[in-house]
Amino acid sequence: MLNDGKSPKTHAQILKPESITEMFRNQIPNLPDFARVPIPDARPALTNPLPVLYPQSSELPQGWGLTFMITIHETATGRGTNTGHWA
Repeated sequence: MLNDGKSPKTHAQILKPESITEMFRNQIPNLPDFARVPIPDARPALTNPLPVLYPQSSELPQGWGLTFMITIHETATGRGTNTGHWA
């Protein structure tokens, strides 16, 4: 995703710039609160429930790109606008 999708060593194009743009485009704008829904533990002996994926203190909309959450607006988490993150 760095270097406009080019390898830093060979400069070969690995990802097209438009693919990177699409990765960071919110794919579910109709679901701004999707990560505020608690996730129960699937197997209590192996995992814990997850009450929230995104800070409850933030009322800002959430986004989902291709494979990661997107911070649409800068938040108190320290993540900048239009950054991707995952757990």
